[in-house]
Amino acid sequence: MSYPYDKAYELARVIEENENYKTVKELTIKVMSNPEQMKLIEEFRRKQFGMQEKQLKGLPIEQHELEETNQLYKNLSANPEIKKLLDAEERLSMLFVDINRILTEPLDKIYKKS
Repeated sequence: MSYPYDKAYELARVIEENENYKTVKELTIKVMSNPEQMKLIEEFRRKQFGMQEKQLKGLPIEQHELEETNQLYKNLSANPEIKKLLDAEERLSMLFVDINRILTEPLDKIYKKS
C-alpha cells in the first residue's frame, strides 16, 4: 500500500533533482552573494507579495503599485544574472502550479460528481 506522505517526500526529492530547481538554487546563491542585488530582489519580492496579498483579499491594486513593481522588475532584469534567476524562478513556479493542479484532481472529481 502506498502512503500519500511517502509519495510527497519522494516528489520533494524528485523536485530537488529537477534542473529548474538546481538552476534556481545555484543562481540564488550567486546573486544573493551581492548585498546590493539582494536588497533589490528583496524589495521586488516584498512589492510582489504585497500585490498578491491584496488580490487574495479582493482589494484593488493601485496603478502606482503596479508601475513601481514593473519598473523594479525592468531594473532587475537589466542584470543578466538576476534575469536568469527570475526566469528560472518563473519556470520552477510553473512546475509547482502544474503539480498542484495534478494533486487537486481527485478533489475536482469529487466535486464535479456532486
